[in-house]
Amino acid sequence: MSRNRRSVRHKKPLYKKWWFWVLIVLVLIIFGKAISGGSSDAVFLDVNKTTATLSSDSSEAKISFDTNKGNKYTVTDTSSNKEVVNATADTGSEEITFSSAGEYRIKVERNDETKSKIITIKPVNANDSEADMEQEPAETTDDTQKPAKSADSNSVPREYKSALRKAKSYSDTMHMSKAGIYDQLTSEYGEKFSAEAAQYAVDNLKADYNANALKKAKSYQDDQDMSPEGIRDQLTSEYGEKFTQEEADYAIEHLND
Repeated sequence: MSRNRRSVRHKKPLYKKWWFWVLIVLVLIIFGKAISGGSSDAVFLDVNKTTATLSSDSSEAKISFDTNKGNKYTVTDTSSNKEVVNATADTGSEEITFSSAGEYRIKVERNDETKSKIITIKPVNANDSEADMEQEPAETTDDTQKPAKSADSNSVPREYKSALRKAKSYSDTMHMSKAGIYDQLTSEYGEKFSAEAAQYAVDNLKADYNANALKKAKSYQDDQDMSPEGIRDQLTSEYGEKFTQEEADYAIEHLND
């Protein structure tokens, strides 16, 4: 009778098997890396604002950005390619003080990765009374010439002169196209000059638009890794930079000079 008895084998609970715990540990490691990696990417580079205007009091402008503590970052003047800041993030909430108008690139490094943003610092909004002060010509004993000189100095309206100075600052610091400057001068979200004042400004502005287009093209290539044809389209687009086709062609031709 004992021969007919079958022995009953009890299976071990799952939690007592060694491979179960190895699997749990691997899952926890992978999950932990995913969480830490995701949070790191979230703050790798987050610029609070990309445009600021120099203060009329201190002639300074401040830009803040968030990154991971310990990340290295640099700030470069795009017009001269000169590095103006080279530092390591102390707290993760960093602030940069600019003392000159222009276009700058903030670049953050983390391991083998880099991220960058273009920052535009606008010039001080000049006081009209100070901006319109011009050097008077030396007095002459010839009274017949005085009225003519006075008429010439007053023949251009103050608004036109202010618009011309604004146009020059946009060309010098932001490397804008002629059409782009005109639109910025007349925009209700921009300078709000009259169409006549804006037209006077762009007609009398001495700007090298080929050079402006080239600087914009290099910025798109360095910061956004765009193709030459993509850059060309962006330069000429009515929703982009609004350079002429000839100016865009010049920029692409000299892109890698």
